Amino acid sequence: MKNRKKLIYISTGIGVFTMVVIGFFIFFNGFPHRKNGKTKKTSIIQKEEFENKNGIEYSFFYPSMDGNYLVGVKKKIKKEDDLSKQIKEVVKELFKGPDKKIKSIYNPFSANLKLNEFYLIENSIVVVDVNENIFDNLLGGSDDEILTIYSIVDTISYNFPFVKATQIIINGREAETLAGHIDISHPLRFDPKWIKIQE
Repeated sequence: MKNRKKLIYISTGIGVFTMVVIGFFIFFNGFPHRKNGKTKKTSIIQKEEFENKNGIEYSFFYPSMDGNYLVGVKKKIKKEDDLSKQIKEVVKELFKGPDKKIKSIYNPFSANLKLNEFYLIENSIVVVDVNENIFDNLLGGSDDEILTIYSIVDTISYNFPFVKATQIIINGREAETLAGHIDISHPLRFDPKWIKIQE
């Protein structure tokens, strides 16, 4: 009788141990799935690859057609491992402009605008170096100049709040202004007053 009870305890212990081992295996490796006779694992790594493939959604701010404020639109871009590269990709995507189907906003950036260099200083200050084509689409008014500048500044800081300010330079040199109204010789901080609508 005692031997029988002992066997039951041993069998139970082995069963519990086996379940624990299986549980750890599933937790760290995922459930195996069979496809075309082969075993495939659904793991944490695959989840990260899925998110990377589908990109990350950011808000991009463009001037409204009446030229009074910035409108935010959502776009997805690929995920970068490096933070500086991620911000750089956001700026490059911003310069491409909004979807042409959206009639309430316009792209203030020329198709010839080029991002020469991009710097992230101490994870708090961004320097955006562009070519002279930043002037191409400027109409000359102060509102147009302000919205062009803050399209860049607010898009960066809105999506990356740790960025305290952004400075725009042209062909590696500091510029006093774009159209004679706004001083851009120093880094500019995020200014939410220009953002009125999010689509």
